[in-house]
Amino acid sequence: MRNKPAEKTETSVRILKTATCSSLSGKSKLTYQIGYDDKAGIQFRITENSAAGAFNQDWFPLKSIEAALDKAQKGEPVTAVNFMSLFRNMSTNTPFFIFAAMRHEGLFVPSKKNKRSYDRVDTADFLAAMQALLAFYDAQKDYA
Repeated sequence: MRNKPAEKTETSVRILKTATCSSLSGKSKLTYQIGYDDKAGIQFRITENSAAGAFNQDWFPLKSIEAALDKAQKGEPVTAVNFMSLFRNMSTNTPFFIFAAMRHEGLFVPSKKNKRSYDRVDTADFLAAMQALLAFYDAQKDYA
C-alpha cells in the first residue's frame, strides 16, 4: 500500500488544524489534520509519515472512534486495538497513527496500570478548543 494523495477532495470537511507528532513507537513523525464536517463532526486523518509505513488518508470521525472505545471495560486502559474494527481492509498502521495523533491532542495519557496502554481523558477541553477553531474558521470565511 503506497502513501499516495487521496483521489477526491473532501470539500465538506473544514480543516481546523494541521500538526505533527511522533508515532507511538517514536520511530517516525506523523502529520495529521483535524477537520469538521456538519454530518460527521470532528474527524482525524493522517496526511504524512516520515518513515516508510503505509497508512490510509481518509477522515475518521471522533464519535465513531469514541463509540468503539466505549466498548472497553469502564476504567480500563485502551490502545488502538480497541478501535481497529473501524479500519478494516486498510493499512494496519492507520489506527495506531490516528491513536498517536489523538494522544498528541491530549485525549489519552499513559496508563498507570499497564505499560503500552493509555487512559482516556475527558474530551471537554479538546472539544472546546476545536469549537474555538471552528468559530475562527467560520469568521474568516465570512470576511473572504
